[in-house]
Amino acid sequence: MLDRNPRLRRLATSLVVLAVVGSAVGCSAPSLRLTPRVAQIGLGGDFGASVGGTETPTTVDSLGLNEEETEFIPRADLEFGPLIWTLDYGSLAFTGLGTATAAITIDGVEIEANGEVASEIEMSLLRSIWTWDLFPGEAVELGIGFGVAVADVSVLLVDPNPDVGDASQASAEETVPLPFVALRGGVELGPVGLEALAAYMDVSVEDVDATYFDLDANAYWQFIDQAGVGARLVVGYRLIDVAASFDDGADVVDAQFDFSGPYVGISLTL
Repeated sequence: MLDRNPRLRRLATSLVVLAVVGSAVGCSAPSLRLTPRVAQIGLGGDFGASVGGTETPTTVDSLGLNEEETEFIPRADLEFGPLIWTLDYGSLAFTGLGTATAAITIDGVEIEANGEVASEIEMSLLRSIWTWDLFPGEAVELGIGFGVAVADVSVLLVDPNPDVGDASQASAEETVPLPFVALRGGVELGPVGLEALAAYMDVSVEDVDATYFDLDANAYWQFIDQAGVGARLVVGYRLIDVAASFDDGADVVDAQFDFSGPYVGISLTL
């Protein structure tokens, strides 16, 4: 398990530096768009952990984690002319009661195959994204850039009926920095428009191998646009796919989770 605080402190410092750089290179007065959103998110994928990493992963459906959850996923976009800085955050949590289709071993604690298990999977994701618009001021937007995210993923498995003398729960947690490339696109026709923001990375950091894909796409209707102040109704879809393999003591943890679902929100421009 990694200590979260040093990573988060380094990320906060990086965001401040990026903001200063963005202000220096910006060629016009910045505008801020705040978008509180509520999403209906479902979880897919699988999880496995064992000594040597040889067990077949157990799907989240078999663990009983197939119920959608309502989550708050706020986003902010700060524009300095052609430079756009996006900051967003999400904290997702799923619980369920199901069956482990393969044995799962973490820190010497084994959840037996085909036994009943109560599960909890959580992920928090903080992202900072910078893109440069190649066609500023046009109805069609295309931007390229980069970003960094910090993903904190935790898994808790509890045997509700342990044998006498056996430990009843196993857990794993990892905090992973995710540098990525980003692509932003959009088109606007009067008060309506479409926009999308995609991110991708495939990297190895210390004892962690991870891939990450993120797509945030939406359609909007701008119903207020007066004197630099605007408001939009936003309807969109979010897909987050994270796969990681890492060592947790003597165990090898393999996980692939995808979080996806529609959202709705109001976007305010200041």
